[in-house]
Amino acid sequence: MIKKRFIYALIVLPTIILTGFNKPQEIIHNNKEAPWIVYGNSTNDNNKAPIVQKSHNGQVYYQFKCNNNLKKVFQKAINKWNKLNIIKFKPAKDNTDPNIHPIKLYGESNLSNHKVIASTFSSRTPVTKTKNGNNICYYYDTRVKLNHGFNKLKQTEKVDVAAHELGHCLGFNDDDSNQYIKSDIMNPTHHRNANSLSRHEQNALKRYYSL
Repeated sequence: MIKKRFIYALIVLPTIILTGFNKPQEIIHNNKEAPWIVYGNSTNDNNKAPIVQKSHNGQVYYQFKCNNNLKKVFQKAINKWNKLNIIKFKPAKDNTDPNIHPIKLYGESNLSNHKVIASTFSSRTPVTKTKNGNNICYYYDTRVKLNHGFNKLKQTEKVDVAAHELGHCLGFNDDDSNQYIKSDIMNPTHHRNANSLSRHEQNALKRYYSL
């Protein structure tokens, strides 16, 4: 029987794989914001472009591509982010609008690395635009996939892992810098009893989705 602490060790490995362009960097402005994914080679934080999910008036659309049990897990994770009242995840009921690129939430995949519980990736290169004098990278066609080990988790752990992956969709990097509260949902070593998102995620969302 796998020990409980070993199970938690397997949960720390959800990854974000952004294909077709250079590896993103992490940006930390102060100790009140969770780390964010950015692009740019400059050492000046102001010259780096933050990655954000394409939103529409603060609304981020998604589509379920999974079974009903996993839909319930994703929905609870979505509710965590929506309670912050900064961005709102909404179901994309009509996918005929060419300007809407919903996040696709998949069920179990056949990832070769069984230690990876879940992964988030985009199949398209981010589009850099200037808004209010700031360079911002918008990325599209983001997908969350769950590995077969996901179903071995407890229900609360499943919700936290799903919420963590949704954080990657929004632009958050793994918060493993030891500068933040260990219970933060973006801390990859946690995923236990993180009943709510912290002020660090809230402050970061306010910053990057208000640009």
